[in-house]
Amino acid sequence: MRFKKSYRPFEDSTRMASVTSGVEAQTDLRPDEFEAAENEGEEDEEGLQYDLWEGQFSLTSGPTEDDLSSFCPTKAIKNARNQRKLLDRWSSQDIDNLITEFDTLKGFDYDTNEKRLLLQRQMSSVDLPGSVPKNRMKNGDYTKLCWNNNNTLHEDLSEEVQMLQEQVGHLAESQATTDDKYSKVKQDNTSLIARIHMLEENIRELELRSDERLDEEQKRNKELLARLEREKHLEIENHTLRLQTLEKENGKLHQETANLRSTLEKIKLEKRTTEDYLLDAQNSLTQLQDEHNGVLEARKRDQDAFEVERGQSKHLINELTKEVEILSTRTSHHVGVVNGKGGQIIEDDPLEVMPSRIKELESEIRNLREDRRHLEEKNEELMGQILNKGLEEGKSILISTDASKPSIDHEIQEMSDNQIRTALKEQKDVNFQLRNYIDGILMNIIEKYPELLEVRK
Repeated sequence: MRFKKSYRPFEDSTRMASVTSGVEAQTDLRPDEFEAAENEGEEDEEGLQYDLWEGQFSLTSGPTEDDLSSFCPTKAIKNARNQRKLLDRWSSQDIDNLITEFDTLKGFDYDTNEKRLLLQRQMSSVDLPGSVPKNRMKNGDYTKLCWNNNNTLHEDLSEEVQMLQEQVGHLAESQATTDDKYSKVKQDNTSLIARIHMLEENIRELELRSDERLDEEQKRNKELLARLEREKHLEIENHTLRLQTLEKENGKLHQETANLRSTLEKIKLEKRTTEDYLLDAQNSLTQLQDEHNGVLEARKRDQDAFEVERGQSKHLINELTKEVEILSTRTSHHVGVVNGKGGQIIEDDPLEVMPSRIKELESEIRNLREDRRHLEEKNEELMGQILNKGLEEGKSILISTDASKPSIDHEIQEMSDNQIRTALKEQKDVNFQLRNYIDGILMNIIEKYPELLEVRK
């Protein structure tokens, strides 16, 4: 008997039913017909033998091992190796399935030959590894399933029943254990379900709380957004007003800038004109200084002449004073002599003695005072004329529009800043020197001739 190499175990009860029905369909064959069918086909290299009395499968090839060992030991060894290879390809699950299928046949009440035929037909319908089509099978090339006597069969059946009872006991124990586990799992499931319900309640409460908090947060966010919108609008309005104010101020500043630029241009023109006037004034001042120097020289000459005349007058006054003293002593001496001689007191006035001389001296003094007064008036007039002339020339320079005359503006433009600063510094020095000179003259007059500075009524 040859089996196919790709064995697929029975997957469900449908496959089992098909196998059983196939076996029942072939029960009408006789043993000699089944053996004739088995002798057809080609030679098998591998086979499967199931011993009902031993309750196990064994693999053979062709004749039995005793026959093979009697005439072909080399081939027996080769077949044994092939059997080992085939057993390696068979899985434990495949063998268990075959045993289960065979156990289903034990319940039928057949005689020995019928059981043999049923088992052979069932095994021929099963796709096992190493099986080949029946038309290739030949007599003596496959293993036959043999049946022993009835006693051995009953013993094997009793052993199998005992083994099944033990398996049932084990199954009962495993069922009890499974029931205990199931009850425990059920209790755990109940507790877990209760816990799940509790957790679901907690989740619902948390969802409600989260929804409430979400509503509160949304409400608060809406209020915050509304407040922010109001603040934004207020800030926009404030910035708009400020922008308008800044634009107005910017316009005013632009206008003021234009006005200041025009004013600056005017000031520049005035500066140029003033610089021109300043240059003309400097020129006029130079001329006035020259004239002032001339006046001072003339005054000095007049003062020197006045000093000479004053010295002469003083000398004359001293001489007259001495003469008056001499006359006074002579008069007193003459009066004393007269008193000694006659006892009469004669008082003679010295003016009567020399009336003409005294009158002359007084007239000279009056003349000198008149001359001094005339000189002072003349000096004052000259100073006033100098000042008036300087002012008139300055005004004429400032007011003059004659293009032929040089203007101060033109001269100042021709001069550099350093030259202007130098000229101003020189003018300041000259003015300081003149002021010191005038102060010195006034101090000398106050010390020596204060009567010249007396205010006349």
